[in-house]
Amino acid sequence: GCQVLDVTGSNTTRLHCGVSSFGYSGTIAHAVLEQAPASHAWPVAGSTINVQLQNQKVVFLFTGQGSQYMHMGEGLYQHERHFRDVMDECDRLVFEAAGWSIVSLLYPNGEATGDETGRLEQTKYSQVAIFALEYALAQWWISQGVVPSVVMGHSIGELAASCVANVMSLEAGLRVVLERGRLMQELPAGGC
Repeated sequence: GCQVLDVTGSNTTRLHCGVSSFGYSGTIAHAVLEQAPASHAWPVAGSTINVQLQNQKVVFLFTGQGSQYMHMGEGLYQHERHFRDVMDECDRLVFEAAGWSIVSLLYPNGEATGDETGRLEQTKYSQVAIFALEYALAQWWISQGVVPSVVMGHSIGELAASCVANVMSLEAGLRVVLERGRLMQELPAGGC
């Protein structure tokens, strides 16, 4: 179950946290600083974003495997040059190292075939695609002036966070992700 607590002890603030286990061995903590106003209009692809972050800390959280889907990030890829440039750099590095294209996998011409969707479900492809998308998205936000004070990730997201934090280069991060995905793909069904 999920338990929601007012961590300030005051009904006048909006700082809340939730803790849930979802029946798995581990606990997930969620923090919501404030809900977005109901009248908030989300930006349209290609529009300018004005962000007011004076005296605010920004945290980028990067997800693990299982979040992937065909065409993820395609609107940004089509309309946001900086995002596209970073994805294309990831694509170039992956193609040089492994001989396949992230961009062709995620954004096939026309509708995705069962083969493409099936490939994206394979660990050796999905982890690289997730990493590239997370890294490109973070770089796009940074180019918009939204710079994280903290980065965190789960599983493959930890590697994306490491690269965004300049712990390792993009090229080194992609090499690690490619090898990690390959090794995990080779495990027998059900694990070790």
